Amino acid sequence: AKDDWLAMASLASVVAGAGIFGAGTALFMAVAYRPSTDPDVARALWDAGWLAYNTAGLGFSAWIAIVATATLRYRVLPGWTAWLAVPVVLIGFVGPFAVRAGTGPFSPQGWFALVVGFTFGAWLFAVSLATWRSARAPAPSS
Repeated sequence: AKDDWLAMASLASVVAGAGIFGAGTALFMAVAYRPSTDPDVARALWDAGWLAYNTAGLGFSAWIAIVATATLRYRVLPGWTAWLAVPVVLIGFVGPFAVRAGTGPFSPQGWFALVVGFTFGAWLFAVSLATWRSARAPAPSS
């Protein structure tokens, strides 16, 4: 009961990240659906989509931090996954603030946005692999 906040925060953060990411995808789809739209409108939708993708990093980074906290507290995953989460969370929290850069590597469409996505994907793959391996491990005999 005292740690119910972990479950609620985990759910809220992953839903927020996925919702914002989904909104960004919808903005990109709107541009693709009507490619003959006024170029200024298309550019505004395109930029808003990238900004949404970058902002989703806050929700996903919070979720990763919560999973790492649960891992260290309750050993729900191997401990190394929690320590692997530290740089992923830090990189993910920096990503949304790249909007101030305008253009270049730290712009919403710059290479740093790709680093954020890559590190999140790598962490997710590592955690999935650790979960899969622990599910396949034989149960200890009693």
